Amino acid sequence: MTILYFDCPSGASGDMILGALLDAGVPEEIVRSSLNALDLPNWSLEIAGTTKGGIRATRASVSIDRVESPRTYRATKSLLEAAPLLEGVRERALATLEVLARAEGRVHGRAFEEVHFHEIGTTDAMVDIVGVSAALDHLGPLDVFSSAIATGTGTVTTSHGELPLPVPAVTEILQNAGASLVGKGTEELVTPTGAAILAAAGASFGELPAMRIEASGYGAGHRDLTWPNVLR
Repeated sequence: MTILYFDCPSGASGDMILGALLDAGVPEEIVRSSLNALDLPNWSLEIAGTTKGGIRATRASVSIDRVESPRTYRATKSLLEAAPLLEGVRERALATLEVLARAEGRVHGRAFEEVHFHEIGTTDAMVDIVGVSAALDHLGPLDVFSSAIATGTGTVTTSHGELPLPVPAVTEILQNAGASLVGKGTEELVTPTGAAILAAAGASFGELPAMRIEASGYGAGHRDLTWPNVLR
């Protein structure tokens, strides 16, 4: 069985995970093929090399050409079900979406089927989710592990107002996944999308397992921090 280990000294976001998988050798066309199957207009994905704190990494950047309204769980689920995706890609994406919806529902006291997504329901989040799902499906059967996840401390301004870090949806997801956390810095380091991708992949959290490294890659975060903002 192939082992996939996520090292998260700068937290985890969907674009960092996608960048790391591409940097580790997943072909770009595998990701773009699934993304092009989605009925999502007015977006583009730029994949480029960059440097963070002296570490070369791949940055996956999604651009949206329009102002978006919040998307419901039901609408997003229907979009994924209707898209001509490989079944393994669809199953992974739907599982990630449900993790997000259940966390949001729990936090806001609503049935997860009735959740309206805000930050996590936007097109860029869907691109991250489906792109990572395509990459993981390409890698085949995996035993997934993750290090302790660095989370920022303090507060962040969201569509729900000022919230503590990690934000409640992230806390809910990582609590349910049994994740190990470590406080680091005062920036938001873990996004709901990143947390949900790791949880839906069935990651076991803890020490690096015994293994022989066949490939490694670094995904760049968008912020410049006082340490290399990368996920490995």
